[in-house]
Amino acid sequence: MTGQARNLESAREALLALGDRDTADWLLVTDGQPEVRSVTAGDGSTVLSVGGLMQDSRARPLSLLEALADRALPPGRSPEASLFGLGSPELLRILLERTDRLTALDPAASVARAVLGLRDLSGAVASGKLRLLSPWTLAAGPGRGPVPPLSSALVAHPASARRDRAMCRSFADFVRGRASVPPAPGESPRILVVPPFWGGTLSMGPFLVKAASELGATGELVSWPPALAREAEFLRTGGSAGSGVAAASAGTPGASRSAGTAGTSRAGGSAGTSGTSRAGGSAGTSGTSGAGGAAGTSGTSRAGGSAGNAGTDGAEKSARTAGTDGAGGSAEDSGAAGSGESAGTAGTPGVGGSAGSAGTDGDGGAAEDSGTAGAGESAGTAGTAGTGGSTGTAGAAGAGGARGDSGPRAGAGPPAGIFRKCARHLAGAASAFAPHLVLALAQAPLDADGVDELKDACPEACAAFWFAEDIRRFGYAASTAAAWDLFLHIQGGLPAPLLRDWGVRKAAYLPVCADADFFAPRAPDPSGRYSARVSFMGAAYPNRARILADLGRELLRRGLGEGDFRIFGSGWDRAPGAGGLALFEGGRRVSPEETALVFAGGEVNLNIHSGPGEGFDPGSLFVNPRTFELAAAGAFQICDPRPLMAGLFGPTEIPSAPSPEALPDLVMDWLARPEDMATSAAAARRRVLAAHLYRHRLDAVLKLAFGGDGDG
Repeated sequence: MTGQARNLESAREALLALGDRDTADWLLVTDGQPEVRSVTAGDGSTVLSVGGLMQDSRARPLSLLEALADRALPPGRSPEASLFGLGSPELLRILLERTDRLTALDPAASVARAVLGLRDLSGAVASGKLRLLSPWTLAAGPGRGPVPPLSSALVAHPASARRDRAMCRSFADFVRGRASVPPAPGESPRILVVPPFWGGTLSMGPFLVKAASELGATGELVSWPPALAREAEFLRTGGSAGSGVAAASAGTPGASRSAGTAGTSRAGGSAGTSGTSRAGGSAGTSGTSGAGGAAGTSGTSRAGGSAGNAGTDGAEKSARTAGTDGAGGSAEDSGAAGSGESAGTAGTPGVGGSAGSAGTDGDGGAAEDSGTAGAGESAGTAGTAGTGGSTGTAGAAGAGGARGDSGPRAGAGPPAGIFRKCARHLAGAASAFAPHLVLALAQAPLDADGVDELKDACPEACAAFWFAEDIRRFGYAASTAAAWDLFLHIQGGLPAPLLRDWGVRKAAYLPVCADADFFAPRAPDPSGRYSARVSFMGAAYPNRARILADLGRELLRRGLGEGDFRIFGSGWDRAPGAGGLALFEGGRRVSPEETALVFAGGEVNLNIHSGPGEGFDPGSLFVNPRTFELAAAGAFQICDPRPLMAGLFGPTEIPSAPSPEALPDLVMDWLARPEDMATSAAAARRRVLAAHLYRHRLDAVLKLAFGGDGDG
């Protein structure tokens, strides 16, 4: 027997003596394991290659690993610490020297075997100084395996974390004693909904609270303090005050438990003009106006691409994660593609690496496709999110006035302080409410550290994130995806490898929906202010401007009057190619209440999803909120082709145009058949009532949170 084999067998015997047969047996697993070899670095230390990738620098890794341990551990000797990843034998040695007790886990049994074979660690295992875990232990959950949950400094070896980001996050939850606990039999679920400051998902919060009540649960909507909302708006607009306080539920004390509030009034740029909207006669109100320009929320820099200080925000929770590889040079040195990726893999994978939640108003559930106004004039194509140190194009508060404009603060660095304040406020709300489920909406002001702080405040809650936006265009979710227990998306067929790369542990497709009380059939406004034979409600995007301008000219040629085809929504006054279109009141923002009147006043409502080109975008795998809201309102609509539509509505319920060129004939044909339009619209509403309400979606989330399988 070789020395390495003896060392490994001694470690297994020590585990068996402690009663940990799971880990001892796991060490023998060979199927699907990466090849491991060891080499000597320039400073004489041992470096592993796993699956062909070096796990530490081959030049001088010791100084980098010492610095990593310095950042992760408090000064002096630590009573205990936890290490994810055994890909660095030297880091394991350093931590054993600095701690009284170290709990360690690696995703690969072959890596654990290699490290245990390099030196005799059986004494450390037998004494409890080194507590080895296996992935099988994680599956048992905190406190239910052979090792009790810990509360210690967590060190994540960067290259090891990259090998399995989801397991790294699960390990972090395990050692902190976090585990989702469902409501007790007969207990009403408590659901905490976390809205953004602004954007299209803002109106979803009150609808979800209402849905909770309909399901017999208790819902609470987080109310952001007005001062915090003002600060966020100040940063979003590049430090200029007076552009509106986009406060989700701010300024409406007592609104948090209102069972039927409905969206906010986004009063086109005037501060304090919010007014509050009421849904279905509910007494609660939802928040104030989100006036002013664009919607790009501030980003979370997390590492800004620099390798030496990622993984911790440098202030609170410094023990949460452990820096980056800092290993400059080639992929061979850093252990992954790209040298010293720093954030995104540091400590808690997916934490940094990008502009964070630099998101915006975009399509796919964002403002412009929501029934809310605020349809996203901007969106500064923020942050590439989670791609390893890249801050994307926005970097800070993407507050530009038009799409693609990264805003006046682009490159200035995201206001990390606002995320810390939001996290503290949310943690306080969660601690007081003790939810079973926390459901955060797209653009909610949380970075990965904020999610950690939230989960510390309610460790038995399931933390879920509903990313109701187009992932192709708004990838900021990658920076926090690994932090959530449940990642919900609207992209059918989202590639599982992408989710794994983000570190997502559990994901599910959850299309958007509608509130059938707020968007209910109603008579057109008697003034005719919102009426049109053909109407479009939504923000200006280049493909929409091109399609609708061509359609308008053709409908005019075919005899429709100049006022028969009208455009409602923002950004059209600045959209290239949109000249000649009849804009509602100069292209101002339209409130959710007005949106419902637009739906009622249009004979044919066009529903064209935004896309990257000049025409339809048939390959885009999501369906926007307007589809469901028009259907709920009993309004007839013609949609562009959507691959997912067949699973949501029938072809007679929502007809689609195969191409932009087919629109004129289709519109004129349906205008000539008002009874058929009414039949189609009524069928679509019945479908919404049966399958596409907020209570249907929330019921699905509860089942997923406490037992149901996801798709990732």
